[in-house]
Amino acid sequence: MQHFNLVEDQYGDLHLFGLLENRTGQAQEYPTVYVTFRDAAGQEVGSDFNSVEIETQPDGWLAPFHIVTIVDEYATFEMTVDALPATEAIRTDLTVSNVQVTLDGGIYEVRGDITNPGDPLADLAEIAVALLDVSGKTIGVGYTVVLDIDLGSGQTAPFLIEVDEFFGTASDYRIVAVGYG
Repeated sequence: MQHFNLVEDQYGDLHLFGLLENRTGQAQEYPTVYVTFRDAAGQEVGSDFNSVEIETQPDGWLAPFHIVTIVDEYATFEMTVDALPATEAIRTDLTVSNVQVTLDGGIYEVRGDITNPGDPLADLAEIAVALLDVSGKTIGVGYTVVLDIDLGSGQTAPFLIEVDEFFGTASDYRIVAVGYG
């Protein structure tokens, strides 16, 4: 896990943000991050999980995740990952360009273009973004899809991803785009 950040919101919920790197040697479907919280004696006091923001993560790529949970008191936490080898064909040749990150009323708007330089998609494209603060910690994540009918062979389509500003000021981002078919 990289760029992870654990923050408590005003309601007492814990938010664990980060980027999961796939180092398995092949694409993975349904990557899920698990977190276990322990007290000073090492006893489990809470746990939770959530999937990364894209369904299939190519080998070597970083994908954002966000887990929201409630744990009253803990001393340490540990993260583990579970995933399945990909069975569906994925496209990693999609390109993202013209990305602009702006703040509008407490919401970061991540706008850009996605281009399909190759054959038509069989289904859709997924785009996920992680916003990072000046220290490199993830402060928010977001996700959107672009349908295949909007992103044919050689076509470019605009996208918009909205991310709440609750957890800090964004100074950088990581973005990934994966297509299917």
